[in-house]
Amino acid sequence: YARDRGMIHPEKIGPMTHWFFRTPPEFLASKKPDFMPQIDQRYSQPSGMMWDIRQKQWFDEYWNLTEGAVRAYGEPGMFFNPGFDERTVYSNREDNVALKIDIIRRYNEESHRRRPDAPVIMEGWDFFFSWKPEEMQALVKVLDPSYSIVWDFTADIAHDFAAYPWMPKANVFTGWGVTNAFPYTFGITLAHNRGMDIRGQYGTIREREKAVVNDPMCKGYIIWPETSHSDIFAWRYFTDNCWRLSPKSTDELLEDFCRDRYGAQAEVFAKAWRKLIPMSQLWSWMRNCADMISSASTTAARASRSSRPSERWKSCNTPPEMVAASDVFATLANVDWNGEFVRRDALDIARTALDRLIWYAHEELLKSYFLCAEGKTAASEVKSRADRCAALVRIFADVLALHSDFSLTDSLDRLEKVEHIRNPDFEHVFFENSACGYCLSHQAEYARGWYVPATTWLTDILAARAAAGDFSPLPSPTDYRAELRKRTHPIRDFAPDPARRTQEEFRRLMNDARKAALQD
Repeated sequence: YARDRGMIHPEKIGPMTHWFFRTPPEFLASKKPDFMPQIDQRYSQPSGMMWDIRQKQWFDEYWNLTEGAVRAYGEPGMFFNPGFDERTVYSNREDNVALKIDIIRRYNEESHRRRPDAPVIMEGWDFFFSWKPEEMQALVKVLDPSYSIVWDFTADIAHDFAAYPWMPKANVFTGWGVTNAFPYTFGITLAHNRGMDIRGQYGTIREREKAVVNDPMCKGYIIWPETSHSDIFAWRYFTDNCWRLSPKSTDELLEDFCRDRYGAQAEVFAKAWRKLIPMSQLWSWMRNCADMISSASTTAARASRSSRPSERWKSCNTPPEMVAASDVFATLANVDWNGEFVRRDALDIARTALDRLIWYAHEELLKSYFLCAEGKTAASEVKSRADRCAALVRIFADVLALHSDFSLTDSLDRLEKVEHIRNPDFEHVFFENSACGYCLSHQAEYARGWYVPATTWLTDILAARAAAGDFSPLPSPTDYRAELRKRTHPIRDFAPDPARRTQEEFRRLMNDARKAALQD
């Protein structure tokens, strides 16, 4: 599919290290491979363990997989070495790094021996995630730069991010010894699977782009999105910069984007985008309001059993960027909804603003409740914040129902039209995949069947307890994932009504959202 469209599909070499490359049970039963040790339980099922590539037999068996893929699909023109994605073999760090360097080098060299014309890209996720800069510098010193490329796509990582306490903050390519020295790519992650809204980190990206200007060792500009429907302006920013860095500012690129995409409505959309981007950038790759909704009740129940629980929320204040949310909704209410791109983007802007509002509305509600327990705020404030929080989540659920891209039911129906779904349990399979912690996000069915009732339970009990002056430990909340799992139809039972996907409904929701955003 990729090659038919003029793209490269790199063939994987080395160990199958990640959760999406599993060893078939038939292979495990017949070959009985020895496994690499691991010091944690990550991907520790037999199907997810790495074969012991310290032994030649299993080193070669991984090559047999690669050669089988080449025979089936043709010469790839490029190979991909994932290294040791998210795996830690030894507890001794020096031994662990030495092993990783040796295995990556050996697979690169073997790939070059077998296919001397095909370069090898090495995925930067593990490098960013768990390698210290000096360890990366040691790696590139032993690799052959004539065919090895560090494939990095983490240049939009936040400045204060560190995957582990022992990792430096913002562990990015500029510290790896590659700039002006070793082939590498510049890249941005854009969003993990659950970060399926607007969240491009343009200030950080612009700053780090400076390092690649006139650097002959920078061999590409990469974007890594995990969803097909994410941040459309981030895609436009990428296309404006990936071949040659644009001299235009982000604001100028946004103006060009709005002019080209929205025509007569360019000005109104540009206003909405400019207001939205600062609040959208509060989240980077993964966080979303579903994280908060699915955990807030449990967090509150646990906090109610601790001493001075308000300390947990003492620094939780809604950021000043959120003040513009009401203006975003007011602007969107005036959009002419005709046109596929217009409708899609108006909903993207709306759901992104709602996502951030919902997170901070929960924070403010919990803070006010536990301050009320200490006599530092009134029960009426708890009630007001509870009402606002519940209203925002209801609006969010209704907004998601307005587009088929956010409906799992619509996805099931589209699959059925392509080919009959023969697995009678497929809806449950689809549920387990889409409702897992990695993917739970802006799904319309979960908003209606999970987010709304979970929020209603929390807001009702906190408002009632505050009014009664009863601050005894809160009960454990319902496990809504488990409740949905019990249903015969955990998805279809909450299908949106396509008849409500109208301009009038959108305007009503934007006006309601504006009022809720202004409420304090």
